Amino acid sequence: MNSQSREKKNTVFVILITLIACIAMILVDGVAKAEYWTKSFIKLIFFLVVPLIYAYGNKGILSEIKQKLSKDGFIRAVKIGASICIIIIGAFFLVNPLIDFSGTVDGLKSTTAKTVANYFTVATYILLINSFIEEFFFRGFIFLNLKKFTPKFFASCFSALIFAVYHVGMMVTWFNIWVLLLIIFFIALGGMIFNYLADKYTIWASWIVHMFANLAIGFIGIYLLYLK
Repeated sequence: MNSQSREKKNTVFVILITLIACIAMILVDGVAKAEYWTKSFIKLIFFLVVPLIYAYGNKGILSEIKQKLSKDGFIRAVKIGASICIIIIGAFFLVNPLIDFSGTVDGLKSTTAKTVANYFTVATYILLINSFIEEFFFRGFIFLNLKKFTPKFFASCFSALIFAVYHVGMMVTWFNIWVLLLIIFFIALGGMIFNYLADKYTIWASWIVHMFANLAIGFIGIYLLYLK
């Protein structure tokens, strides 16, 4: 098989695996309404195990993930992450009087916040582990691979868009359609930032920023559930 055919094959497989995994998670989250730990296990299979199995038969496809994060990359990631954390929290308090978050509160109480202990357990998992699984899949497996076989702009847009759409399942009943579309836009924008960091440094940089974003979202959850 020549290099062009191999690149085409890899592109098709990466996109195919991506679509199957994300559709499966949307169905599990938005339709089946699976318990958090059940859907987390399913996500682990689709977002981590399946890409690793594919990579086992395609040596080097995850090679960029093995790169170490430089000191400069670490400092830049922390600065960007802290800034995004502040922006997310600030934006929330600006729009809080204008948007009805009762659907969000009900959604949290029926899934991750059935008890205070459960909320903090899930929030910690999301902060440290779930963020890495998503970075591994959306940046390490999708973006960094596709940019080898397709134009970087396409790879980044595809990864960011699918990253945003994937979140629809968990939020579809939390907001009205216009707020949901706005949130999806900003998630896609965040995905583009993560892609930039993964490309310039490594996915370890995008993971750091992702954790800061999740920290802000976790704080907002605490405010809506227990402080408001």
